[in-house]
Amino acid sequence: MALVFVLLLLMLLLGVPIAYGIGLAASFGLLTAAGVNLAVVPQRMFTMLDSFSLLAIPFFVLAGNLMDRGGISKKLIRFASCIVGHIRGGLGMVRFWPVCFLEQSPVPARQPAQPLAH
Repeated sequence: MALVFVLLLLMLLLGVPIAYGIGLAASFGLLTAAGVNLAVVPQRMFTMLDSFSLLAIPFFVLAGNLMDRGGISKKLIRFASCIVGHIRGGLGMVRFWPVCFLEQSPVPARQPAQPLAH
């Protein structure tokens, strides 16, 4: 196990990109580990990736990009700024109110903070 970490650090010091370094070190660890059936490894990897939680991440990013390109997020921020921007401490409220507006929308937007993070 320590050899895998040493290999990863060596690849990072040589300038190999992090994703490739992790992948190569993990592959080396799988090949050298005793008792690992290599035919089961791709099946287990697919099973771990087949998750609704992991599928939600790209869709939230897509929703954020659509809101940004469509100008909805800027309009929500501008509207909230008109409502509470003049109050002392209004900047925090301006960042809070668009999230409340999105929570009340009929569209299932349950993680609206990401689209407004720009």
